[in-house]
Amino acid sequence: MTLRLFYRGGLTAVGLAVVFAWAGSAVAAGHANVGVEGPDTHISALIRQLGDEQYSVRQQAQEELARLGAEAFDALVTAELNDDVEIASRAAYLVHLIRIDWVRESDSPQVKETLKDYESQTEDSRRQAMQSLAESLRDAGLEPLCRLIRFERSQLLSKEGARMVLQQTEPAESLWAERARTISNSLRGSTRPASRWLLAYVLYHSDPEAGLKQWDKLVTDELAATEPSAPQAEARIQAFLLRHYAEMLLAAKQDDRAVVVMRKLVDRQPDEVEGLIEFVEWLVKHKAWSVVDEVAKRFDRTFAANPRLLYTLAQARKVQGNDELAEQFAERAYRLSPGSDEMIARLRIARWLESSGMINWSEREYRHVIAHGGPESDEVIHTRIWLSETLHDADRDSEAADVLRGLVDLLAKNGPLHQKLTTIKHPPKSIRSRMYYFAACDFAAKNDRARQIEQLDLAVASDPADADVLIALYRLPDQDAKRRQQTRDLIRDAAEQFRGELNDDPEQPSVYNEYAWLIGNTEGDFDRAIEYAQKAVELAPDEESLLDTLAHCYAAKKDFTSAIKYQSRAAEIAPYSHQIARALDEYRKALEASKRAKPN
Repeated sequence: MTLRLFYRGGLTAVGLAVVFAWAGSAVAAGHANVGVEGPDTHISALIRQLGDEQYSVRQQAQEELARLGAEAFDALVTAELNDDVEIASRAAYLVHLIRIDWVRESDSPQVKETLKDYESQTEDSRRQAMQSLAESLRDAGLEPLCRLIRFERSQLLSKEGARMVLQQTEPAESLWAERARTISNSLRGSTRPASRWLLAYVLYHSDPEAGLKQWDKLVTDELAATEPSAPQAEARIQAFLLRHYAEMLLAAKQDDRAVVVMRKLVDRQPDEVEGLIEFVEWLVKHKAWSVVDEVAKRFDRTFAANPRLLYTLAQARKVQGNDELAEQFAERAYRLSPGSDEMIARLRIARWLESSGMINWSEREYRHVIAHGGPESDEVIHTRIWLSETLHDADRDSEAADVLRGLVDLLAKNGPLHQKLTTIKHPPKSIRSRMYYFAACDFAAKNDRARQIEQLDLAVASDPADADVLIALYRLPDQDAKRRQQTRDLIRDAAEQFRGELNDDPEQPSVYNEYAWLIGNTEGDFDRAIEYAQKAVELAPDEESLLDTLAHCYAAKKDFTSAIKYQSRAAEIAPYSHQIARALDEYRKALEASKRAKPN
């Protein structure tokens, strides 16, 4: 094709902008008209004519595309990459003139605020606006997010918006029809890749077989359009699509096809520690053992030099049932030096191991820090506190008390340590109280009631507002009237203390949680306990301990359905927690018992 200089004749820029704005509104209202030909055929022909040899043909095509406005947007954006410089230049010019109404009168105030000045924002700011619609507003933000996906000039941002929608938690079946309708109405007719992904997502829900066929073509097209060595942002989109498709295939019981897709992910996986850890964990979740082996072999040097990767591989072997090999990899990981500041690095590894459910290996790392770190260092102090709670969760209360006793003994010898502990938000009174409480739990398990009460009395003397101690005192059997009243007075005083702290600073999830946990497990205003527990969850939605408290409060009201709902979420976040699992089992049994007790 002969290279020609682009001529900006015909309609003026202002005239084109007005036409585009009008056409965009017409499309939104469903009144666009492209003649008797199908829209794709007609627009494609016009775009080809942008590169015609004759100026009059080029100009007429440009003016016709201007009149189509937003209806031609998708095709024009694609044409910006055309090999014919004339077509690409004219398409880019037309796209530049399109004025999309990002905000509509029907939008909520939150949406209007989120999309304020969207057109003039940087790409990063526009991405943040998309994330706000997807994460904060969710269903209320779906239609405007689809609007951005369809008309955002950046193809990459459009794809990232679709990824955000696909990553959202599936709505309840009763709400799915509205979700499908919103996506279909917003994106119908759009030929952009991101739009097609979401339309295929809707199709898959109603017709899985047809949806899988669509996804196979869409993923193939996307991989063909971008190389495995594509820039990082494009590579992330590729990886997401492949994972999404693999999970769909697994759900359809097409495991062999899913493994083929997973192997394509291995080819696109960068040699980067955090990404490799997350990738192997995803493969373990789906029991893709052959692919795990391929990853370990392909990146063997990186695995051999990094404790977290070796631990991840150890976990894979353990889940696979090969305990002997799992221990070998875990031993190799433990013997590796994790970095220049060894104690801090080991503490981080221990916390990560615990959060991943690898409790035995995390305990060994914790104990290494205690044995080899400075006794008064922040790392050792934090380690003693965290390890004691881990041991308590596993009903190893004697050991939990011993771990804290080492810190309490230090406090008795070192006055300045009191101030340091307060500074890092571990008041000495709370540490002493927890030590006595763990010892009391141990004696309770041994049915030594006298020693249990002795330790609880020492605990409450150390910290009269320790909720766990007050709950244990409240549940003591065979209390005389005087002692029971003393316990009730302590509970009342602690509840008032928590409410006073919240009056001073109402943004403390831990204090809302303490109040709710105390009242929800003893007596008092259960409705307020639920209210406070919900507030704590709102402030920190992914904390399993806060969800656990909210579940306990609902159970106190005999609302076991709600208790199971929130305890299940807590169990998903912390599947390794024995106490959370036990409570969930209790609520399920209580719900079944309540159903059996109801008359037919």
